[in-house]
Amino acid sequence: MQRKAVLQNVCLIIDFEGYFINKKFYTRELGWTNWQGNFGCKHYQQPFRWKTLNQIDRQTARYVYHCIHGLPFEDDPQENARHLENLKGDVLEIYQQSHSPERFLVGYKGGHMEKNLLKELDLPAINLEHCGCPKFEKLDFFTIQDCGQHKKQALGHCAMVETQSFWQWMVMGDEDWETNSCL
Repeated sequence: MQRKAVLQNVCLIIDFEGYFINKKFYTRELGWTNWQGNFGCKHYQQPFRWKTLNQIDRQTARYVYHCIHGLPFEDDPQENARHLENLKGDVLEIYQQSHSPERFLVGYKGGHMEKNLLKELDLPAINLEHCGCPKFEKLDFFTIQDCGQHKKQALGHCAMVETQSFWQWMVMGDEDWETNSCL
């Protein structure tokens, strides 16, 4: 099916940032942008405190903080971080507010965590990579609002910023927009 036709069915793009602890992913941030261009994010408390992590998990978390997304492991009280158990309900609520009969797909960009959760929630989804969406670093669009919780050099890995960029790519298209298909 042509890329343009498929992407016109996307109601929402989501992205997660988080930490792997004991080889399991824990979402720290959910970012989204819906088909009307509205966007937002929610932050989540980690089920572990920093001082309880073993040396390997601390080392991994330090690397992710300093080199990947810049979100502190422990939430700041001003964040109003939610319990991680709310993640599934939050995704469902955002989907319910965003979908319509014509726009029913949830877009995500290559993430296995997003894909697995959407499948578990039985939400129709599409990996934007299969439609030719480039890496975030290759996108150059309008000024985008971040969530304010990342250290500045990690701005590119704010889930809210990424979903806004992917949405702009979808809306603006590219030179192959009309002819290329989604895999």
